[in-house]
Amino acid sequence: MDLTADDFVDATSELPAAGDAEATSLNIHTSDIFRIISLPTEIRLQIFRFALPYSQVIEFSQRTLQRHYRHGRQIPCLDPLPGNLSNAINLFSTCRQFEIEGKGILYGENVFRFIFTREYITSRGSTFELMQPEALRQIRKCELVIGDSLYEAEVYQRIQKWMRFVAFKLSGTRRLLELHIDLRTGDFEKARWSEYFKPWADGPVARTYQHCLEPLAFLGRVDKVHITGHVDEGFAKALAEVMRKDPKEATLARRLYLCGSGNSSDQTAGGSLISSEAVGNKRFFDPDWVW
Repeated sequence: MDLTADDFVDATSELPAAGDAEATSLNIHTSDIFRIISLPTEIRLQIFRFALPYSQVIEFSQRTLQRHYRHGRQIPCLDPLPGNLSNAINLFSTCRQFEIEGKGILYGENVFRFIFTREYITSRGSTFELMQPEALRQIRKCELVIGDSLYEAEVYQRIQKWMRFVAFKLSGTRRLLELHIDLRTGDFEKARWSEYFKPWADGPVARTYQHCLEPLAFLGRVDKVHITGHVDEGFAKALAEVMRKDPKEATLARRLYLCGSGNSSDQTAGGSLISSEAVGNKRFFDPDWVW
């Protein structure tokens, strides 16, 4: 078959002239623009769940924070923050409504896990202290993982201080739906390049240091409380019951010691002091309250 020049179509002949503004203008109708804000709220929230972490455990520890904030540095990380967490910044900055709805998903539908151990101490203290107050106020599900050599007085008192700080910060939040606390006593064993925490076997000795959790009694109105690890069942049940009550309704009896109490505070866990119990000299791991 022989082809001639007439058999070919000159495609350039149908292109608009370079100076033809009317031909080159884009005729976009506003009705053709997809407005996500016009969608029903339920559908829009479902779209946000694809863009944000959803039903995940977001762990805040020294390693994860270094990985997240020091961009460009590949730091070994056992539990990195979700990769789509950076999407939250873009979504929240879109508009006020998207920020409110997005934060409701991020802080309300994920579990935030905080590690309290010497391995995760930063220059600013515990990793819990690195959270912005605004973010803490919106958290609905939380995990506190405590693992350290609690048999050392300094370590025990540091954990107590952190639990007091946690109770103070979370008590001003919206009602917590779930709070899981895991307490472990153990040792730090040296590895080749670092050291790792090895918890003791569960037993009466390991549970001796459970009362470092006492400051959490001032955190009230928690719907569900789960306390695991090196704690007695009776103490865990009593502490959880106090934490579920309104702080104004909860009452605890301060345990009195003959000397060496080490605590001159007359604060009560809600309400007035209803009774007291005098015992011997106080050791650093003895309880401040009657359980």
